[in-house]
Amino acid sequence: MGSRARPRSLANPLLLVAVAVALALQFAGIFLSPLRALLDTEPLPPAAFLLAAGLACAGYGAMRLAAGRGR
Repeated sequence: MGSRARPRSLANPLLLVAVAVALALQFAGIFLSPLRALLDTEPLPPAAFLLAAGLACAGYGAMRLAAGRGR
């Protein structure tokens, strides 16, 4: 598993656009009624959303620690 060599760099600005569009589409599939019906999804309860966000932050932190140890 890898991560970007230079976090927060603008070496590839289209990567940031692609990530933003993907995130927006994921939220659209959860929160917009027509897409929610088409995809048969439902929003997470607040506690589950906070758990998922916390785990995502922990994963990011682990990758940053691993990258820092490799230097």
